Amino acid sequence: MKKLPKIIFLLSFFYISAQQNDLDFREDQFFFSFSYPFFSNNPSDLIQNKFSYSYSLGFVRDFPINVKRTIALGIGLGFEKSVVYNNYKIYEDENEFVSTIIIDDYNQNFLSLSSIKIPFEFRWRSADEINHSFWRIYSGIGLKIPTKIKAMYSANGTEEISFLPKNSPVFDFNIAVGYNTWNIYFSTDLKSFTNEFNKNSNYDIKFTKIGLVFYVL
Repeated sequence: MKKLPKIIFLLSFFYISAQQNDLDFREDQFFFSFSYPFFSNNPSDLIQNKFSYSYSLGFVRDFPINVKRTIALGIGLGFEKSVVYNNYKIYEDENEFVSTIIIDDYNQNFLSLSSIKIPFEFRWRSADEINHSFWRIYSGIGLKIPTKIKAMYSANGTEEISFLPKNSPVFDFNIAVGYNTWNIYFSTDLKSFTNEFNKNSNYDIKFTKIGLVFYVL
């Protein structure tokens, strides 16, 4: 979270520059999403529990590509964090990271992932210079650069915290459909975030998220 003020400063500069450099209609927007993450391809013995959550915030610069300015490309910068409660324990053992499915009783176990996110979008909307309440479909690819991956396990009054290696960037597919401020949001990882440091695992962990995303001009 120490990097969050720097991200907010960059987003503000990006937004002010966008407004000053183009007086024509465009949908430069701040966004905030809140969603429920779940395993995309989990085997039967991998179980989620408690309330997992994911949120993201950022800014997208809009580049219209048709005369009516209803079709555009978008590129942005943001921050994303996901916390997923489950029975998949990842921990460090003799300088190696190993994983196992928890069988015994435990208090809680979760993975926490923080990333810088760079969205690339293809955008359609029914808006114009006058009508700012409109339908939209935004879809594209997001590049997620991990900044922190934390695994936490607690049982019988003891707590184990492991900070996992930051693996290479992960791409995800995103689509948002909605009207005005309210939009249904869907996202799914295109690559596992665990396979680089956990090569011997049988679990190829990818997450899918469903929730809401809000756009603010």
